Amino acid sequence: MREAVDNFAKNKKGLALLNANTAYWQVRFDAKNPSHLIFYKGTPKNPSNDPIEKTNSKLVTTKFRHAPVNMPENQLFGIMYSGIPVEKFNDLPIIMNHWLLQGTRFKKGSVIPKIVGSEVGWPINGGRHCTSPEC
Repeated sequence: MREAVDNFAKNKKGLALLNANTAYWQVRFDAKNPSHLIFYKGTPKNPSNDPIEKTNSKLVTTKFRHAPVNMPENQLFGIMYSGIPVEKFNDLPIIMNHWLLQGTRFKKGSVIPKIVGSEVGWPINGGRHCTSPEC
């Protein structure tokens, strides 16, 4: 599924990212029961713990940014999940006329109150593979 979204974006199609923590975990559907989602959550020393890793590393359930998947979300969106902010920024000032706001009552100087939730994404490493342990 992620490869389909990557190809969509590469073909100059627009993507709207309206929350943090998007494309963070790779999961897979159970081949025997497609209504079940399979996910193995690992540890920092062993990020996967998925038994399929030795037979089909492409389907390993882990963070997209970790090996063997190596498809960090910043390659697709330009930002990646960065954590929970210490300081809360609950108001978003409108600083320019943006096409997304056309037809609304927002204008330069307007404020969207309480728009930022408890998780944030941030530009990290310019969209290249993140090798830091914090990733």
